[in-house]
This record gives sequence, C-alpha cells and structure tokens, in this order.
Amino acid sequence: MDGESDRLDAEQIARAVLEQTVTAVPKAKSGTVEAIRTLCVTRASALKSRTQTFRTLWSVMIGAPSSLRGELTVITKRTDILGGQG
Repeated sequence: MDGESDRLDAEQIARAVLEQTVTAVPKAKSGTVEAIRTLCVTRASALKSRTQTFRTLWSVMIGAPSSLRGELTVITKRTDILGGQG
C-alpha cells in the first residue's frame, strides 16, 4: 500500500507520548502566517456574503411588480459600474 497510514501515524505518536520522547512544539497562533490565514478566511466569507446578497436581490427583482422591477434594474446597473455582479 502506497502513501501514509493514519493508523500507523497514530500508533507512532501514541508510543512517543507514552515514552515521553515527543519533541514537537505547537504552532504559535500569531505572526505573519496566521495574519494571512485570517485575511483569507475573512475575504472568502465576504465574497460568499456578497454573492448571496446579489442572488437575493436578483430573486426579489424577478418576483417584484414591474414598477419596482424598473427601480431595481437601475440599482443593478449601478453595481455593474462599481464592479458588482448585478
């Protein structure tokens, strides 16, 4: 069998802990890498929220009376200019 074995890894870790020969140091939750990770998570969340907002607006626009639909079309055209998905 090629690749890693989770069962084998778990056994090796358990033996090292029991023998008190573990030398691993936990990763710090600060620094540049953590800051970049936080920015990536935040950006992904913002993009997901933005997409959901435009989908909701589109659904409202499709189901709205024609008079309201005309007003909403202006809003979506304005968001196109600002880089939106409208």
